[in-house]
Amino acid sequence: MITVLKKFKVITEGAILLLMLNFFSPSIASAQEMWGYANSNYSGIMGLHLNPAKILGVPYEWEVNVLGADVFYDNNYIYLPKLSDVTTKTTVNESGKPSNTTNVVVYESGGNKHAYVKGQIIGPGFIMNKNKYAWAVNSGIRVLASANRIPDALADAFYTDFDYAPLHSVVFKDMKVHAAGVAVANIGITFSKLFLNQNTHWLAYGITVNGLAGFDAAYVHAEAGNYSIPDSNSIALNNVNMDVGHAVDQSFGPKGYGVSGDLGLVYIHKRNPGAYECGKDADRRRRYQYKTSLAFIDMGYVNFKRSASRFTVDNGTVQWSSIDSVKVNDINDFDRELMAHSQGMTASNGFNLFMPAALSFQFDYCLKPRWYANLGMVQRIPLSQRQVYRANSIAFVPRYETRKIETSVSANMYEYEQVYLGAALRYMFLVVGSDRILSFIGNDLRSMNLFFGLKFNSCMLQKRNKNKKGACPMNG
Repeated sequence: MITVLKKFKVITEGAILLLMLNFFSPSIASAQEMWGYANSNYSGIMGLHLNPAKILGVPYEWEVNVLGADVFYDNNYIYLPKLSDVTTKTTVNESGKPSNTTNVVVYESGGNKHAYVKGQIIGPGFIMNKNKYAWAVNSGIRVLASANRIPDALADAFYTDFDYAPLHSVVFKDMKVHAAGVAVANIGITFSKLFLNQNTHWLAYGITVNGLAGFDAAYVHAEAGNYSIPDSNSIALNNVNMDVGHAVDQSFGPKGYGVSGDLGLVYIHKRNPGAYECGKDADRRRRYQYKTSLAFIDMGYVNFKRSASRFTVDNGTVQWSSIDSVKVNDINDFDRELMAHSQGMTASNGFNLFMPAALSFQFDYCLKPRWYANLGMVQRIPLSQRQVYRANSIAFVPRYETRKIETSVSANMYEYEQVYLGAALRYMFLVVGSDRILSFIGNDLRSMNLFFGLKFNSCMLQKRNKNKKGACPMNG
């Protein structure tokens, strides 16, 4: 685990330094939900992030999560024409004209830009389900980054190293940008309890409390009355209110600690207890008519104190000339340059960085035994200007589900812009999937995702075709 943390630290320090140096450009910039599997009745620890009450309504007594991972990237500024173009030396704009020597294409559509990055290791975890109550422990590491409301003109300026002539000397109004990144480890405890089980109604509530250790972090929140790019090596921002912070150094170890929590409800209509047994007969029964869940997730923050600096500007200016030739080797160099070119800036130590809070909603309908259709939605909740934002997302996921095998396809949308197709497969103890399955074979690659899990539960240990009495106490 220490080796993994060290590798995450190296990756995060690089990402956060780039975030601080290029916070106007989303080409370097959370959270992704593993829609293809997270709403399965067998998702367990891998679905815990959407609702803590879900661990009570599972068709097994216990689950052990050995290891899982989820990698995700999405943006609306640049794309690869196809995955194999990663190795190309030149690229073109959408009209086909050669543009530069990078490996990507810039979208020519206007409007604000955004980007989200997530790298997650889902560590060892355990669920114990006792029918009327359930508890779980989980662990993990996340690297998250988000960039929002990036003006198209600023993105173009930084992407072209200020050489895009049509931007020069134009005064732009009302700039608002937000970007943040963090590497955080967590150990969490979840408790869920049955609240109502009467006639056709079944209702449970759940809560998760996570202890957080923050390793590296950075954020930028800036608003300007107007801004301009006078020439190919300078930028000017006027009437600026800006809040910049970071906690990055060369040492290994937490730079801050915090806490976060999830709170959720799960309602099941016409729940069939016999469908929660471990034998194959249970697969032939309709588990319920429908299930709906609602939760507040990732509500919390990390208080960074070690190597943590914060800079604020209140109605000041930023006049930065020769920005294209600035030599920045580490975060301290960036601090000195920013202070030197800002008027009205004050410095302090320490800051709180909020986690990507959101409202989570899912509706799961059992069409017939083994066949389900799920509609899920996650809507971010802005709590602070010092916060990593979660991507708004919605997904429709039909699936075929048995105790041994499960497969699903998904149609999901992030920031309500573009529909992506995904797929997932579970066979016994192995889960693998992607919410961006066409990114591996299709064109216009602006987003990627891959997730997997290794886990097993109590029903896997039962004899084949047997329903051993007492093996699955959830059916009471």
